[in-house]
Amino acid sequence: MKRSNLFKKAAWALLMLAGLFTFASCSSDEEEDYKGSDSTVVNNKETELKLHGTWQSSENGSYVVLRNPKTGKETIVQYRRLDDKLIPYLNGKIADLDTLAGLSREDLGDRYIRIQFQPEGKLQSFEQKENGSWEKDDDGNYGFNDDGFYMKIGGTNYTKLRITKLTLTELELTETTFDDHDLNEVVVKKVIQFVRA
Repeated sequence: MKRSNLFKKAAWALLMLAGLFTFASCSSDEEEDYKGSDSTVVNNKETELKLHGTWQSSENGSYVVLRNPKTGKETIVQYRRLDDKLIPYLNGKIADLDTLAGLSREDLGDRYIRIQFQPEGKLQSFEQKENGSWEKDDDGNYGFNDDGFYMKIGGTNYTKLRITKLTLTELELTETTFDDHDLNEVVVKKVIQFVRA
């Protein structure tokens, strides 16, 4: 009789351990589905739902990594807002992109904009007027494919991006591949931060 009770207790203990292991495995699997191994947020319903809404570009945390084509030296250049643009700054001054990487300011300037991500892959961009109000600028679309996240605003080509951070209040878009061959040669990556508007 004692042997039978000992066997039952051992069987129950094993079943409980198996249940805990299964529960722990499911929990970490869900986390991996949301965040890719290279810190890229992957496409799932949670990502799409968090993306919906209006986001405003921010100079805080936005930067570009440049590689000098002659020396191979990499330099991190921060973005700062100047009127309706995000401009590369280095050591408190507008960066001399020609010396750093053989580029002009227009090559790496980014618009200071709002983007409204809507259901079914539609988006709208807005620009800020002198009085501080926002006005619709362009329509576009976005989506996910095997290469990751992509966006197209107005008449531009599709831009291949990675969503490297996405919370309810913060969005980080990283670009490492550019249509322009010269940019591909000298820009390691461009990171633009957005905050929920």
